[in-house]
Amino acid sequence: MLDINIYSYIFSGISLLMTTYVDRFNKISVLIREKIDKKDRFKIEILYKRINYIKRIMFFSIFSLIFDILTILSNIFIEKIVLYFFIVSIINILIAFYYLIKEILLSNEYTFSYLEK
Repeated sequence: MLDINIYSYIFSGISLLMTTYVDRFNKISVLIREKIDKKDRFKIEILYKRINYIKRIMFFSIFSLIFDILTILSNIFIEKIVLYFFIVSIINILIAFYYLIKEILLSNEYTFSYLEK
């Protein structure tokens, strides 16, 4: 049986990740609405991809959070399925991290496009 502290660490980490990426999503949306000239297709495509990655990060983070909560509840009530919920939670947060890395790489590409001009 896993210690309940392990679940709580994941719980707080996912919440922090969600807060950060909701803020990033909003900032990118403002960029698209206000500062991007419609003629600059490259920047729009990069920002569109970044928004999609951020949406995926948030989706898999929420999914992981749900399974983390189910893990905690099943630890209290149904001990046999705790490990399965925890594994699904870990898999979902790993998928979210995959999209996090892709978004960061795209963000760098977008930033370097300004330096080349």
